[in-house]
Amino acid sequence: MNKKTLSRSILCTPATMTQFKSAINCSADIALMDLEDSIPLLMKDSARLNGLNAFKLITHDIPLAIRINSIRSFHGLKDIIEIINSGVDLALIHLPKVEYASEIRVVSDWLVESAPNTQLGAIIESPLGLSNLNEISATLSEGDSLVFGAKDFSCEMGIKDTWDNLLFARYQLVMAAKRFKVKVIDSPSFEINDMEIVRNEATMARDIGFDGKLAIHPSQVPVLNEVFTNSENVAWANDIINSCSSQKTIIKSKAGRLIGPPDVKLAQRILNM
Repeated sequence: MNKKTLSRSILCTPATMTQFKSAINCSADIALMDLEDSIPLLMKDSARLNGLNAFKLITHDIPLAIRINSIRSFHGLKDIIEIINSGVDLALIHLPKVEYASEIRVVSDWLVESAPNTQLGAIIESPLGLSNLNEISATLSEGDSLVFGAKDFSCEMGIKDTWDNLLFARYQLVMAAKRFKVKVIDSPSFEINDMEIVRNEATMARDIGFDGKLAIHPSQVPVLNEVFTNSENVAWANDIINSCSSQKTIIKSKAGRLIGPPDVKLAQRILNM
């Protein structure tokens, strides 16, 4: 997976063949197999084995990803070792509950020979992880991502996972991602029936700078793809570029608003995404 690979929708499913097949057959940008929260402790070993075997057996046209257990845990260490030994071609590995930059460095060092093109997603799920965000972000490479884990973060904080309660944390992830030029992915919506709720949550995330969002159900994927494609922004950007390309002045008025170099720069950035 390269830095231009879309991450509008990352569909997360437990490490079972049946459920993962449904993930790769929908329109998600990335299909992610989960070895962490969705797998009971006593089933970790069998899920890991079944999951890695599924990667080898499934024919796919979309990038494949996996979420391991925390690299600070016994099962997380087993996950990464078995992934390396299996030789499966993964586009992305999500590392949960990241709290220290050393976690990213260790996994990067392990993958440098066996899977140099595999990108990493650092999931921030605790106040400690958030406080170490700059150090964690600095260890990521272009094309890697920061991922917000809203449920665990709110649990650690002892607060409800409402948008307003977690907006401060989300802004910090977005700012770190922009500073260090990595992607930033929002926590999933846990609504699986009302797609307007999913749309609203995704739109709010997009509007503060998120590049995409995790999905927990195939029905969420088309909504996320539409929201994060953001055709309205693309139309606005094209309009700005077309309006300013023939102007001799660098500042002009358009629909009653002044348009200047920052607007043109933003428009160019949108079109280059």
